[in-house]
Amino acid sequence: MNKIKVISFDMDGCLTDEEFNNRFYFVALPSVFAKMKGIPFREAHDFARGEYKKLYGNREWADPAYWLKHFGIQEPLHEFIKDLKKHIRHYKDTTPVLKSLRQDYRLVVVSASPRHMIDLKLAEESISQYFEATFSMHNDFNTMKKEPEAYKEICKKLGIKPDEMVHVGDSRAHDYENPEKAGIKSFLLDREGVEKHDFVVKSLYEFEKKVRALG
Repeated sequence: MNKIKVISFDMDGCLTDEEFNNRFYFVALPSVFAKMKGIPFREAHDFARGEYKKLYGNREWADPAYWLKHFGIQEPLHEFIKDLKKHIRHYKDTTPVLKSLRQDYRLVVVSASPRHMIDLKLAEESISQYFEATFSMHNDFNTMKKEPEAYKEICKKLGIKPDEMVHVGDSRAHDYENPEKAGIKSFLLDREGVEKHDFVVKSLYEFEKKVRALG
């Protein structure tokens, strides 16, 4: 194994918690839709959840702007989320670990989200300063799924071999299995401590220790 040069992070559920997403998809959007249609919130909420499930896998699935259009909400995204942005929160271990790792490694973000959402969330607490680059499946690869070939292409763009990168994220398929298939050493971040495997870490602090142990 070559010396690790680049560390790749998933965003939602890894660096940033799900509070903003939950409020957008399961509170704010169905609330507005309910008022538009004159139906109870619970009915709008259940309908929205059904649409999210039905359209999962669509390239636009991770883009909040797509869902406003899908539900016929005319308000621009930047206006719709104006009062929701305060709910963008990074985990407590995010900034300290990024600050520490940035001293010795190149850091990047690999996310299913569209770039405008990556930029919005990384701007919180100015953590964007720690990253050399961000890769959006939506914008850069025309998909929402982090497939092995996408990881290989990212390595090429960074001028490294797959075994010179380490990736971490909270999806077993997209953040552990697929990058591993691409030849990238990967870790599954399970903050709830449910998974019990050597490749599982419970925090970014634990992840940093694992990375530094690789040499």
